[in-house]
Order: sequence, then C-alpha cells, then structure tokens
Amino acid sequence: MKFSFPRIVLAFLLTSFASLPPQTAVSQDNSAFGLVVVYPGGPNPGSSGQRVIDDFVARLSDGSGLPLTAHYFNDIAPALEHLAANPNSFVLGSTGLFLGHRNSLGLAPIASVELPDGKPEQYFLVTRKDAYSTLEDLKGKKISGSVFFEPQQFLDRVVFDGAVATGDDFDSEASSRPLSALRSLTQGEIDGVLLTAPQYHSLSALPLAGELRVVFQSNPIPSVGLMRIDNEDTAAATDRLRDALLGLAETDEGAAVAKTFGVAGFAALDDAEIENLVNLYEQER
Repeated sequence: MKFSFPRIVLAFLLTSFASLPPQTAVSQDNSAFGLVVVYPGGPNPGSSGQRVIDDFVARLSDGSGLPLTAHYFNDIAPALEHLAANPNSFVLGSTGLFLGHRNSLGLAPIASVELPDGKPEQYFLVTRKDAYSTLEDLKGKKISGSVFFEPQQFLDRVVFDGAVATGDDFDSEASSRPLSALRSLTQGEIDGVLLTAPQYHSLSALPLAGELRVVFQSNPIPSVGLMRIDNEDTAAATDRLRDALLGLAETDEGAAVAKTFGVAGFAALDDAEIENLVNLYEQER
C-alpha cells in the first residue's frame, strides 16, 4: 500500500516548492516582496511541482497586485539569515516558527491554515500497543518525528503544555521521514513517534496502524500559517496579500490549487487566540 503523508501547510507547499533552487546562502532581494517558505527537515529541491507553485504564486500576485518572489529553505539557519537580510518578506511557516522567532525577526501573524475536514493543528505521541501505555512510561525513551525540528520551547510549553521537558525527558531525534520512523517504532528500534494531526489521521491507511496506541494527544493549537516581518512596507501590503490568500479557495481554480497543496484554504486569525498562544509559550513552568 502506498503511504500518503499529508502534513500541515509547510509540507503541502514544500512538495511543490521543492523544484525551486535551494537557498543555502544569504541573498539580498530588493526586486519584490519575498514569499519565504521555511520547512526545516523538508524535502530537498527536486523537479516536480513547478507548475503548481507557479500557479500559486501567480494567483497571489494577480489577486494582490504584489510582485512576489518565492524562496524555499529546509534548514532553519540559512532561512533566518535570509529573513534578517530581507525584511521585505512574507513567510509561510509553522506556528512553532512564529513563536520561536517572532521577537528576533519581528514576525507578525497574518492568516491561519484550514486543514481538510476541519481538523485542528494538534499533535499525537504514538507507541507500540505491547510496550507502553502512558506518557510517563516514555520518559527516558527514544522518541522521533518531524515535529522535533520545531523549537524545543514550543514543544515543551505549547504541544505538551508543561507535561514533559522534551530535552530532558526524552531521547528525542528529529526525522524528516515519519513513515520510516513509524516502521522503526514497530520494529522496536525506537519507542515513540510524535505526529502532526495530518500525519496521525493518515495512519488508518497503513497496515501497521493496528499495532499502535496514542499515549498523548495535545490540545488543539491555533495555527499560524502566514506571517510577515513587521515593517512599514509589509504592513502596507498585508491586507492585499491576505485578501488574495483568503479568497484562494473561493473559485474553482483556486480551490483546485489549494487541494493540490492538501489544504482546504486559509482563514483569518483570532487575535485573542493568538494572544493566549503567545502567553502560553512565554509562561515558565
């Protein structure tokens, strides 16, 4: 059985952005607003998906009237350098990226992601049914997953809500191959895998799903998918870009593009939810 692993907006977009040249060095881009996709551990650049991402950027450019230049990073260090050197940037990234770097980069949230079937952003820690039954059982054990590319403070305070300190309580390992991690889990090579909601909801398509149990499920988390570096230029362009993005799924063609990315669309942010999210991230336990 072929394994399909839809992920949150980064993975959906990056399978298409993967055909763009990789950004491994800082470059100054003054010709347009940057649309910077940041997905640590994401796929390396390849040859597929160029038409899809071209359509996406073209629709946003046409709908907003803004010149947009795409950049893709699957390594956080050069991504942060690029953003620091290019303040005329909008960013497609994760909630963890927003929380972890909003102060150093001056990130301001613009829109959230709508996942298929109305699923919220959420995280699930799975293990073998015959091995462990509680989160406490997994302390000191080897845990893998793509989520470990996220900032540790996001994992500790937001995902696990203070229940564990991932750096101390787990022998954690970031993995860009969640299916391989799940296979290693069922073979007894590791003890748990931390999954995003799209990854978890794809488990039903796998024969190994019956061997697994969930020992931890996070609370739903407000999703920040699009953000900007906060300055006069990006602030002046924000309404136009947000309106174009929110309208992406309102036409048949736009809905087809969004579906190709694996998302239902984008939505306006709830300011109170974002404020609570930031407070949760900042609160020491």
